[in-house]
Formats: sequence, C-alpha cells, structure tokens
Amino acid sequence: MLKFVDILWLIIINENSPFIEFNNISDIQEKLPCSIIQNKEKIDLLLKNVKIIDPAVGSGAFPVGMMSEIVKARSILTQLLPENEWSNRTNYNL
Repeated sequence: MLKFVDILWLIIINENSPFIEFNNISDIQEKLPCSIIQNKEKIDLLLKNVKIIDPAVGSGAFPVGMMSEIVKARSILTQLLPENEWSNRTNYNL
C-alpha cells in the first residue's frame, strides 16, 4: 500500500537531488521506499495526468514550481520503468 510518508520521501529526494548521487538503478532502489518502487507505474501515470490550479493567478511561479517538482519526480521514476517505456523519455519529453 502506498503511504503518504513515502510520497513525502520522494519529494524530499527531489529537493535534495543535487546532493544525492544515483549512479545506477540499484542506488535508486536502495534509497526509495518499497511502496514507491512497487507503485511506480501508477505514480508515474498520476503525475502525468495531474491538473494544477493556481488560485492566485499571479506571476506563474507556483505552476512553474509544481511543473519542476513533477518533472524531477517523473525523472526518478522513469529510471525504474522497463527500458521500452523510458527509452524515448527526456526531461523535456516525459
């Protein structure tokens, strides 16, 4: 079962990603909670289809920040997916 605390861990890893080294897939699997790894496809699909609303409609910093977080999370999850699902993905084409 996917837990909120595990999603929070994925966010924390994203926030610290410049300081966390992922040299290979086993590094990612060691650092992520099991529930994230077990639900990687579901999480990736939910992040792909998420809708963000900016209640203030100001400078656009909020939606751009959310997009950045989604891209970072999907970039980590992409490395866990089978190669045929991620071979065409880049940070600009998730």
